[in-house]
Amino acid sequence: SGVAVLAAEMPGKKHVLFAFVSEDMISRGVRADALVREVSAFVGGRGGGKSHIAQAGVEDATSIEEALHAGASAVRALLRKAKA
Repeated sequence: SGVAVLAAEMPGKKHVLFAFVSEDMISRGVRADALVREVSAFVGGRGGGKSHIAQAGVEDATSIEEALHAGASAVRALLRKAKA
């Protein structure tokens, strides 16, 4: 059970974001595709995928830390909403 949002530097200095969401978290309203779109907005990127796995390109690598913090906040907000 869990959610992960990761940033990686790929060959050629390209950066990407990945989001992974377990099935039980999907049933609670957390989707990897929506999460990666929200997080990638902080780094000038765009992305997509499926409910359990998604990825996005990164245009501004200097904002990756802020983006990852935003991802954590987004997950907390979704889980609070699911409990309500």
